[in-house]
Amino acid sequence: MTVLIKEVCNTCSKGISIGQAIIECSQCNCAIHHKCYRYTNTDFVGDFLCDSCADNAVKRYNPFKHDLHDDEIDLDDSNAKLACILENCAQCDTKTINDYMKKLVVRQMSVLFQNLDGNQSNFDTMCIDLRRYQHKFSVIALAETNVGPEMSDLYQLSDYNSFYQSTFNNKKKGTGVAMYIHESISATVDTELSHVSKNLETLFLKFSTGKSYTVVGVLYRPPSGNLDEALSELAEILDNAPKNT
Repeated sequence: MTVLIKEVCNTCSKGISIGQAIIECSQCNCAIHHKCYRYTNTDFVGDFLCDSCADNAVKRYNPFKHDLHDDEIDLDDSNAKLACILENCAQCDTKTINDYMKKLVVRQMSVLFQNLDGNQSNFDTMCIDLRRYQHKFSVIALAETNVGPEMSDLYQLSDYNSFYQSTFNNKKKGTGVAMYIHESISATVDTELSHVSKNLETLFLKFSTGKSYTVVGVLYRPPSGNLDEALSELAEILDNAPKNT
């Protein structure tokens, strides 16, 4: 005779009967009663995680995660690649980053991105943080600087040249992108791709590498803007971006 072991709800520890509505953890597939869902953890994109998996989960920002696996949504190649990159990003401590940067060969670029949430409040802290790294990043990209080029002289980094995009309509908060380029690299602003609107702010630079060139950009979507319009503006920028440089 086969003995059936009754599955137990991971939240209330009571048995799960046949026919009861359940929800499964997206990581380990353990089940809970549907009515117990309100007492559990969910990640920022809506997947259910049991308490154990939630404690160990690495939070990642990936707005395309569900679209990537939804057959009804036609995700273009650029967004699909972006979704995969975001989903597989690794968290690294200072030692890991330093060890990795030692392995970079000549002419390989390194990029550091940070949402600064205001130069006035956090620029000095960023400068202190940068001292932890034993090698200079090729590019330091910043979002939400809250300042434009007219104030860029106040925020300089040793061994770097700065490029600041204009803020939107002289906004004081929730605006501004910038890039710091190591002085060993020659760069110019790509005015065709650089863009400022209430929905999206971008700054793109061209780096000459002999007969070809590399384009690097930073973008910021102000929360007060319209998401659909921002995505439309971004799609147009990507369409105009060089495909082989």
